[in-house]
Amino acid sequence: MIFNQNPLHHLAHIQSSGSMFKYVLIISLLSGGSAIAGGGLYYSVGGASQQLHNSTQITTSLTSPASVSSSRDASRFNYTDTVLQLGYKARRRLTDRFYLAPEFQLSRLGGELQYATRLRAGSDMHDFSWNVSAGIARTDMFNANLLLYSIGMEWSISTKIGVYTEWQQFQTIREQTQSSGGFGSQTITTTTDTRRELSQLLLGVRFYLHE
Repeated sequence: MIFNQNPLHHLAHIQSSGSMFKYVLIISLLSGGSAIAGGGLYYSVGGASQQLHNSTQITTSLTSPASVSSSRDASRFNYTDTVLQLGYKARRRLTDRFYLAPEFQLSRLGGELQYATRLRAGSDMHDFSWNVSAGIARTDMFNANLLLYSIGMEWSISTKIGVYTEWQQFQTIREQTQSSGGFGSQTITTTTDTRRELSQLLLGVRFYLHE
């Protein structure tokens, strides 16, 4: 599955981080009414609650006598950081609901740089819009390029400002290492399989510069 982790864990984490969540909530409450969703060039400032799940299986095999043993270990790491986005929300006509938005996203994961380019596609329904996206993310923590998928929504509090939330899932990273050694006729082979799953929940404010 693409979206395979619990968003409620992320929500509790981003709430506990405090400042960004409170900032977005205050803007939403003070804005009063709603407005038609904005468009054109935009930038976004938000907070990210990130979860990294690591699972490792170690398999050891002997040749004489023949035997195989294995063990498993799992760990989870939580991070929070600021996320910046720059994009362009394009519609064929201003009255169209459907839109496309190429976007560049910049953040960090555990202090390491992480950035992505992606294409969002969605639909406006007066003051509310939803979207899905796909793209490529570069994560320096793993020195890897990963596929990125997301689903999100936005509530427009004016034609220039919107509050958004988004759930992002990254491609699973699989790593395998193998080592062998022995003494006499006995050969010992150890295989380590590691699986890493990364997801993040975003909450922030989007500012439209023009329509």
